[in-house]
Amino acid sequence: MKDPEYVLIAEDEPQFASVLEKTIRGMGLSPLVAEDLRQAKDFLERFPVRLAILDRKLKDGKDSLSICLELKKDPRTRVVPVIILTGLEEFEEQINSYRAGADLFLHKPVKMLELKRYVRAFLTRLPYKEEMGSKMHFGNVALDLAERSLSIGPKVYRDLPAKQFDFIYLLISRHGKVVSRESLVRKLWNNEVRDKEVDVLVSRLRDNLGDGSSIIEPVRGVGYRLLESTTP
Repeated sequence: MKDPEYVLIAEDEPQFASVLEKTIRGMGLSPLVAEDLRQAKDFLERFPVRLAILDRKLKDGKDSLSICLELKKDPRTRVVPVIILTGLEEFEEQINSYRAGADLFLHKPVKMLELKRYVRAFLTRLPYKEEMGSKMHFGNVALDLAERSLSIGPKVYRDLPAKQFDFIYLLISRHGKVVSRESLVRKLWNNEVRDKEVDVLVSRLRDNLGDGSSIIEPVRGVGYRLLESTTP
């Protein structure tokens, strides 16, 4: 089964947001619709977004260019295409959007047929397809998202339980930075379990990884982070 391709839609006008959602879903993609900056950033943390369609001004009065800047500054997401939509006509607005790293600037009202052609073009352009692979690396630790496998040096671990795999995904995506316990509970269990469940999961994961479990380092009172493997 093909993994969903998530498209972030940040639009605070309900009727137009609905049109965008239906258009993107009709293309076989998975829309994530946010009406404000907080919700949009939450989606970016929780889902591997493949493309972003951002209304310039959102419901909370915030400028969506901050999302664009975050995507383009992070080497893991810098190739995510960003389409900026706006009703503002000023030429300077367009320049500011491109300065922030936007790939396309469209004035409202937007023709859906035109938007669909741009979306298809961005998702199939060669640099995008080459760089947005299904593998994540940190030192000689690698995660294959398509195969759902973890490699530590030459050793490959397959068929890890879903939450254990997702735990490693959250750690490797932070490239050695600490992931807090609160963040783990929120993202792995949607805040529906107690804090001790994190320790239970890590204990079981360590059992499954054996010697490879040394890549998981607890940070007392904070959470966990990933270490590079010492395996040659």
